Amino acid sequence: MPRISPARFALVANGGLVFGFSLATFLVDAAFAWGIVLMGCSLIYSGSSGFCGFAVIFAKLESFFGESKAP
Repeated sequence: MPRISPARFALVANGGLVFGFSLATFLVDAAFAWGIVLMGCSLIYSGSSGFCGFAVIFAKLESFFGESKAP
């Protein structure tokens, strides 16, 4: 199974958070819409500046945990 790059994993995490906040907005309370706004702002910032905080965090986690020994 190929490894997912930290940048791609950051995209998956952002998509999951936006989806989760969307569900929470519709099912729980409209205040969760602020989570969608914040994720949108972070995507705009990372796209315009080239710096993605999620990718940095996931790269550090990958180096911390090292190579997977699972088959």
